Parts: sequence; structure tokens; C-alpha cells
Amino acid sequence: MDSPRGVVRQSPAGRGRGVLIALAVVAAGCSGTGPAGDATTVPMTTPTTASLPPTTSLASTTTSTSAPAATATTTAPTTTTATTRSPDPAALVLRGGPIHTMVPGSQVAGAIAVDGERIVAVGTEAEVAPWIGPDTVVVDLEGRAVLPGLIDGHGHWISDDHLMGFAAGEAGASARFAAASGITTIYDTFVRPDDLAELLALDRAGQLPVRVSVYFPFNFLTRDYGMWFGDYTPGEVLSPHVRVGGAKLFMDPTDPAGMFLSEPHAGRPGYRGEVVWAQEELDAVVAALDAAGWQIAVHTGGDGALDMILDAYAAALDGGPNELRHRVEHAAVIRDDQIERLRALGIIASIQTTWFHSDWIGDPHWGGFPAALGPERIGWAGRWRDLLDAGVTMAGGTDTPWNMPVSVGGIA
Repeated sequence: MDSPRGVVRQSPAGRGRGVLIALAVVAAGCSGTGPAGDATTVPMTTPTTASLPPTTSLASTTTSTSAPAATATTTAPTTTTATTRSPDPAALVLRGGPIHTMVPGSQVAGAIAVDGERIVAVGTEAEVAPWIGPDTVVVDLEGRAVLPGLIDGHGHWISDDHLMGFAAGEAGASARFAAASGITTIYDTFVRPDDLAELLALDRAGQLPVRVSVYFPFNFLTRDYGMWFGDYTPGEVLSPHVRVGGAKLFMDPTDPAGMFLSEPHAGRPGYRGEVVWAQEELDAVVAALDAAGWQIAVHTGGDGALDMILDAYAAALDGGPNELRHRVEHAAVIRDDQIERLRALGIIASIQTTWFHSDWIGDPHWGGFPAALGPERIGWAGRWRDLLDAGVTMAGGTDTPWNMPVSVGGIA
């Protein structure tokens, strides 16, 4: 499309129509699964055409974007139309494709204008045209769709010693890779003191292009960390792009061969798996964290582990609402009665579809979910549709680096 003003650029060639472009400039806050008050957004770095993420093939451009909860609401970018006074020219205008703001009830727009760290106009191409100046970069989307930046509701982009594709100490490169993939917010669910120091140093140096909500580990299978994070405040903003998210607890191993089941593993009489808590200890820790205002994210693999944490949550909530938005991570094996209990308690099911797929085969010796559950219980595994249909609030994440570094499908 020709333009009387501005620098016109075509969108990347050879990608095909119906392709998603995640706009990694201003991501709307999400009030669904994060810490209380998470609707407040932190400004991102100034967008440039060089930082626009590559297009990513999707089956549908109408799939839910970054909001990691089915009930999440987003803050709308201000829709501004032309007035009698000419507005200041924007740095970037995208047009020629559907602009999905993901605001409930909003119409699909035809153009969007960005200046600095703000979306300054959303509307039809004619309504956004006044924001095009002589130096405005105008990108013709050629029918491609634009969505807000994605939120990875559960990942380890920064905090793992074995960052996929990156060596230890390359957290900055990992974060840049996430941003280039359209992810603008990461819920990093295992951040230790050294990891936190590296994150804050990156942000001070202006090298952290994504927002990170950090979850501090209380324990990790064979290692106890305890309340080392007690000096921090839940929701505390530690730097422009880093905030305190919550506390992380582990119930049982990730691999299906060791996950804690309510009944013995198939073909292994008497063996229910491994669990790292006694119920009384778990109840006490969950109650203390809840009373102190900490959102709790708990790794659960088997249905036996899920029983225990649901009991602990029920005791801590004592009939009240889940105002801190406590979560269960993975919820890979779940019974019908547990689905209803999740819904009734208001506990969020944080799922990672790629993690589930990668563990379907599991340990080379013991096998994965089919070997652990047997034919009678295999229907309890990976019940994402059942959770959604039952009205359970859900979050999506990649669980990077244990799976594919980027999984838009896993988030959406």
C-alpha cells in the first residue's frame, strides 16, 4: 500500500498469510494468574523495527494470547481518533492486517501507532493515518495479524543452570531470545539468590528486554531452601523489569516414573512414587506463606501429590476465596473429583502442554505416563480440555528450558 508520508516497509516476505506477529512493545497487564495487583504494567524498551519479533505460524490468529488465565482481563490501549489538532507523528505504524487488542468486546482494528514505549492510537487505517509523519516507519502487514506481547506463565528462561541453547551466565541472551519470540513477560518459577542478582544486574545495565516475575524456591526435592526470601515483600518491584511474584514448592518428581500417585504405579506393586512432604509439614508451610501474603506455586505431577496440596490449600483458605491466586504447576495427572475441587477452591491450574508431551515417553527404563498409569488410568493424564470445560482458571507456559524454548501453542 502506498503512503503519502512516512517510510513504508513490507512485512517479512515468504511467510504466508494468516501468520501471527506478536507485538512486543506494550503488553497489557493481566489480572488472572499473577500476584495481586499484577494489572500494573512496567514500560518496555523502546520498540524499533529491528526488534519486531519474527512471525510464527499458528493454526488460528484468534487463539488467546498472552493472558495466562481464561478469566483474565486486559487493559486496553487507548483508542484515539483524529482530532482537529494534528497529533505528534508516531515512530511506528502497523497496518494492512487485523489488530487484535484482546480487550473484551472490542472490534478488530486495522492499524496501530506506536511511539516510544506507548501505543498512541488504535483504529482504522484512516483514523491512524494522522500519526504518520515523514520519519514514521510504516509496516504493511500484508494480512498478518498482530497480538499483544505473550506472557509465559511458567518458564525458566533466566534461572536454570542449563539454559537451552545458552550457557550458564547468558541470561541476557536468553531474555533477548524470549523477546524476539514475542514473549514480553516471564513468570520464572525458580529464582535463587544468584539468579536474582544476575537479573537485577541485567536490568541496571539496560539489557533486560522482558518483564520478569520471580518465584523463590522454598524447597527442591532433595534440597531445602527455607524462607531465605523473607526479607522481600510479595509484589515488590525490585527494578523496572523485575518484581516479586511468589514462592515455589515442589511436591514430587517431574518424571512420570517417580510422580506420586494415589494408588501404586502400574506394574510396580506397592510403589506410589516419591513425595517430599509430610502432610502436616506441608499444611504448616502453606498456611504461613498464605498468611504472609505470598502467592504459592506448587509443582505437582501425580494425583497423589495433587491431593496433598489441595488439602493444604483448603486448610489455609478455610472456606474463603483464593485472593492470592495460589496455583498448581503442571497438574499432569488429575481425577474427576480433583477437577471439581480445583474449581471450587479457585486454585489456578498452570499447565505446560509441551512438558506433558516431552514426558509422555519419559524415562528410558521405566517409561512415561502410559507405563506409570496403565490403561485404566491413562485417561487422567493431560486433561486440559476437561479443566477448561469445568470452569477451572488456567495458565499457560512453556516450561523452558525443559521443553522447546518457545511454544506459542503452550502459552495460548
